[in-house]
Amino acid sequence: DRLHLVICLSPADPEFRSRMRNFPALVDCCTIDHHADWPDEALAEVGRARLAPLTSGSSQVQTRLREVAAAAVQCHRGYAKVCAQFAVRRGRPVAVTPGSFLNLIALVGKLTNVDAAAVVERKRRFQQGLVTLDATAQQVTSMREELDALQPQLLTKTREVDATAAEISAEQRTADQYRATVQEEEDICTLAAADARELKESCEKDLARAMPALNAATAALKALKKEDIVEVKSMKAPPEGVKITMEAVCILRGVKPVKKTTRAPTGQTVTIEDFWAAARKLLGERDLISSLLTFKKDEVSDATLAKLKPYIENAAFEPDQIGRASKAAQGLCKWVRAVNEYCYVAQEIAPKRAALKEAQAKHDTATAELASKKAQLAAVDAKLAQLRASLELVSEEKAALAASVADCERRLLRAKQVVSGLGQERVRWEEAKAALGERIACIAGDTVLSAAAVAYSGALDAPARLAGRAACEQAVRDFQLPATLPFDLRASLGDPVLEHKWLSQGLPSDALSNENALILHKAIRFPLLLDPHGLLSAWVRRLEEHSTLMAVRMVHKAPELPGGSS
Repeated sequence: DRLHLVICLSPADPEFRSRMRNFPALVDCCTIDHHADWPDEALAEVGRARLAPLTSGSSQVQTRLREVAAAAVQCHRGYAKVCAQFAVRRGRPVAVTPGSFLNLIALVGKLTNVDAAAVVERKRRFQQGLVTLDATAQQVTSMREELDALQPQLLTKTREVDATAAEISAEQRTADQYRATVQEEEDICTLAAADARELKESCEKDLARAMPALNAATAALKALKKEDIVEVKSMKAPPEGVKITMEAVCILRGVKPVKKTTRAPTGQTVTIEDFWAAARKLLGERDLISSLLTFKKDEVSDATLAKLKPYIENAAFEPDQIGRASKAAQGLCKWVRAVNEYCYVAQEIAPKRAALKEAQAKHDTATAELASKKAQLAAVDAKLAQLRASLELVSEEKAALAASVADCERRLLRAKQVVSGLGQERVRWEEAKAALGERIACIAGDTVLSAAAVAYSGALDAPARLAGRAACEQAVRDFQLPATLPFDLRASLGDPVLEHKWLSQGLPSDALSNENALILHKAIRFPLLLDPHGLLSAWVRRLEEHSTLMAVRMVHKAPELPGGSS
């Protein structure tokens, strides 16, 4: 039920003393919870916990997490002393807090996962290059032996090709003669099939007049939905149009009415046929629409059509009129009428169907005869194809053998060129591999020193940076972490290609500017850049010219962002 306010103030802020004087309630009416600096044990434990999940980079860091965390704590303390001295000397305080240590640990993890992993990958590539050179030298000897073995095989295969080609030529002349005979018989069968096809097309043309009725029945049936069926089924006292529609559907489906006993107006007990009870049961079928779609319309008997005739002639049995009562009944009415029309048309064209069946039989006979002739021709073609394949196979073997000889000669020439051309590169690669090996051996200490320089030295001048690095170098010595000493940030993290790109973008060429740019590139947090001469501002604009960079001044009004916020 009470409102609690938490106000966070940093004692390192120059305005802290003024705020205390101007607002005494901050001291008199508040509960002060002053967080002092963390002890070394807490910092080391946090460092180990933060670095434990490392999964990539060098194993030198992963296997020495305790020493790395302890060295990081000592670097943190060393830079804290340097920053205090810097504040006294320059009058500009630089806060070194536990948050700064967490930033240092995060930088150690980042440099391990990215930069250290890149060094390991470069060494692997040089190692792979040396292995490739050794393998190429071995291939030169094996390819020479292979070439000496292929030459006699090529001569033997050439003789086989010539003998096989002569045999195939004789067999092909015989196959061509038989092919001509089969072609004549195929022409005769083709003419017979054409006559049968013409009669079939004539019958199908006459039968096509009955298809609109079938299409109308299918369209009316597909117009029905499950909701429409449920609507009809739920009627307790259906309208007359719906009732006669369902009676017609039951007649087509062969569903018998339910016999009920009722009392007539005269008082007598009579038995009546109730189609509506049977229709509701029919409407409850899960596959009703599917069964109507597959309804065998050609098997409807004359007796069924006779029972259906009174409904068709009934003036109330019209889709438009029934549609006023139920959309589903309207669709079923269309379907019943369409099926009825189709059945009568099918009866009219029954003689033509018989003619079509006879024409189809003649066509099938002609097709069978033609297939028989084609099978014979296919057998001849298969034999001819087998002969040609045999010739092609032997020719391909000869060509492949010749290509193997030529390829072996080319590969042998290229391998010799590679071995001779990269002979001097081997020396450079071995030296680079050895240098990278030494760098990997010192990567644990170098990573701590690099992370500390990036995390703390950005706000310091050159003398303070040298003092901070000296303190960190002593830390890695104390905890026996191998490192490249004396430490140079540009040698550890610098990239000559990237530095050249920065220079082309307007970065000053002095060592301090290059080091500051490297800190800016590797830092995790956004830095505050002091740029009294405007050189760094021009460089940042060139660096971020492809990004959505927005330059503002403190007196500028906040720009409108998409969505109306600012």
